[in-house]
Amino acid sequence: MTLRRRGMARRTGMGGIVEENIVDADNQLNGQAAGLRTLRIPALLLAGMLALSACTADGGASPAPDESPDESPGGGAATDAPEDGDGEISFDLSGVEITTTSTLFSGLDASLIRVIEIVEEWGAEVDNVVLSQQSGLDALLAGESDIAGSHDADELIIGVSGGEDLLGIGSAKSRMDYVLVAQREYETVEDLAGTTIATSGPAGFNTLLMRFALEDAGLDPDTDADLAQIGSSGDRAAALLAGVASSAAATIDDWFELQVQTDELHILAFFSEVRPEFPNDIYYAQRSLWEGNPDLALAWACANLEANAWITADQDRYIEWIAEYVDAPPEALAETWQFAVDVDMWPTDPNEIIDVDGVQALADILLEIGDISEPVIAEEMIDLSYLQEAADMGCGQG
Repeated sequence: MTLRRRGMARRTGMGGIVEENIVDADNQLNGQAAGLRTLRIPALLLAGMLALSACTADGGASPAPDESPDESPGGGAATDAPEDGDGEISFDLSGVEITTTSTLFSGLDASLIRVIEIVEEWGAEVDNVVLSQQSGLDALLAGESDIAGSHDADELIIGVSGGEDLLGIGSAKSRMDYVLVAQREYETVEDLAGTTIATSGPAGFNTLLMRFALEDAGLDPDTDADLAQIGSSGDRAAALLAGVASSAAATIDDWFELQVQTDELHILAFFSEVRPEFPNDIYYAQRSLWEGNPDLALAWACANLEANAWITADQDRYIEWIAEYVDAPPEALAETWQFAVDVDMWPTDPNEIIDVDGVQALADILLEIGDISEPVIAEEMIDLSYLQEAADMGCGQG
């Protein structure tokens, strides 16, 4: 797997957020929503010393890579071979070149990481671009990627509502993993009135969930709190450690890392309880990619199921393996794995990978609050048939 990082930061473990490509501060207010500001995360010493300064930052798209992926990865469709000589499921993806995108890798990105490993074992070449300030949808529509990897479901919905012919066929994370983490002095969500709350930005899915959490507590997100835009979940966790934010939307695995380092933080709310019907990530691409390369789509779906089965089968193996990609304490990784298994984050039942009704519920909410202007039908932008066919072949089924 080739990893390229674009945007502000890369993960080297909590307390090791490294600054990259910071945009000039004088240009960073352009396009920002009213009442929302951006805090810059400067480099943090790996030895554990934190230095964090607040300033404004732009959420705009990053420069395009030197080369854009072909319309059809590798210039042609993959040819599948259901079983290799040992009776194991395999595909011939020789000559297939794929560019994917993801957010900063964490312990919960295990399924995407393993999917990439598997399709590479089947002969594909995968270039994964790690985005910090740009969405997977932006990269896809700019022709800079083939497949959106670990990106929230609202991106797919927004794209389809805007007239793009996109299709989702799987998921890296099938259950909500965001939590509201706060300093100990704040005992309830209501106590966050008048404080600075860190989210990813005005269009971020976790920002939407944070707004719902505040509204459920009787607070107006626009007037009763200062929603500060701070890059990734890892960046926001670092902001909490530095005391820059009173609270933040973070992924559960970042919370497990925070627990190891401080007793001054706690969870105020699980966003899975704030809106339990909402989905998490969805693998999506241009419909023409999947339907024009059905063997690639089937291979990707098979890898999705195989990855989930492999990850959930052995906690010790998971911890040793994911540590190659994520610098986190073993105890935090163990808790991440246990949480994920408990909530069925990585299912092997095709019908549990994506909750189509949940996607529709999210789409309806986005239409209601004005984040999209045209209604969408979830069943028309989600195709579970590749997962079902892969399961029928035995992918991820033991």
